[in-house]
Amino acid sequence: MRKQKTRTILVTYNLISLSGRDCLAGIIRAVGSRRPWRLRLLESPKAIPDALARVGSERIDGAISCRPMGADVIDALRAANLPTVFTNYQDEREMAGGPFSSVRLDDEAIGRAAAERLLSLGAFAAFAFATNRPDARWSALRARGFVRRAPLPVTHLPLDEGEGAVLRRLAELPKPLAVLAAWDVAAAQVAELCHKARLEVPSQVAILGVDDDELLCNGATPRLSSVKPNHEELGFRACDELERLFKGRPPRTTFLSVSVKAFARRETTAFLKPSEHLVRRAREYIRDHADRAIPLAEIVRHLSCSRALACLRFRELTGQSLGAAIADARTAFVKSRLADSSSSLAALAPECGFADGAALARFFRRETGLSPGAWRKKAVGGQPPSAQKAQKDLWGPPPDGACPQT
Repeated sequence: MRKQKTRTILVTYNLISLSGRDCLAGIIRAVGSRRPWRLRLLESPKAIPDALARVGSERIDGAISCRPMGADVIDALRAANLPTVFTNYQDEREMAGGPFSSVRLDDEAIGRAAAERLLSLGAFAAFAFATNRPDARWSALRARGFVRRAPLPVTHLPLDEGEGAVLRRLAELPKPLAVLAAWDVAAAQVAELCHKARLEVPSQVAILGVDDDELLCNGATPRLSSVKPNHEELGFRACDELERLFKGRPPRTTFLSVSVKAFARRETTAFLKPSEHLVRRAREYIRDHADRAIPLAEIVRHLSCSRALACLRFRELTGQSLGAAIADARTAFVKSRLADSSSSLAALAPECGFADGAALARFFRRETGLSPGAWRKKAVGGQPPSAQKAQKDLWGPPPDGACPQT
């Protein structure tokens, strides 16, 4: 049998992040199992040009980068025509014109899998996505997958914009609330904000992170549930892809077919209790009948329980009474009609379940402190609704460009 050629491979690694350590472990496993490769480990991609310059002392056959690389490093690899495989979060535009392949996780699939995991715990009243890295491509893709799989609209929790706004959104969102954090660092931030807002985790807010960094997840209070991506397989497949380049095959970008390795359930997620299902059904009924005043007795009949139990459980889990929830839903419905239509109060009143425009105005002022006309002017800037610009799609295409590894 013909002996395989020994090759020297440059590998840039990142031991600070769990994803970087797992990816390096996959590379080592692939090399140890069947390849006579000699690995040259470099802590920083900035060391690559110097390593390539010393061609006389040592031949370099290829490279695998588990870290982001600058344009100067890419240029050095291109000038050397060195077969290189990038793992995750690289700018494909920089890879043009060289023997460069990319192997990536399917981050959108990670977001979908996280949504399915949360849905398996029970029926939540609301969903949110939290990130402190809004410009990172991996974060945007995970958000997109989560949004597309979640059964309800997903609220954005911008952890990089200050805790005040996030605390308000956490308090306002219906409970029980399911939150996917872009990675474990963001999940720990959400858990701390829930503590400050006096929200119970996981009974009121369930939190799921990504990476399953055991030190971080077990060190947080409460301990963080997390999705474990298949970073080790990413490193393993990078070696297979580099072997393809050695055989003269064309460069390409591939995605792992199985990007989630496992789920780690800790204290920030739990199966929803029967009382939480009762509250969810009450919220759904109130939302579906927000165009009229709903008697409490009607909601109690729908829930098939006693009035005392319905009121007690609703207040325990949401922090407000059933009556207040009905008023909030009616107010939100009236606001939507005021914003979407230029009709008079007299015309809108029957649509909103009021006897006349005066009754609608009294209710609205009591709940908001403003008259309907003043609110409409403030909300739409004095312009008719048709003149308002459409809101930017928060979950649209993710930003282009290289993004750091988590």
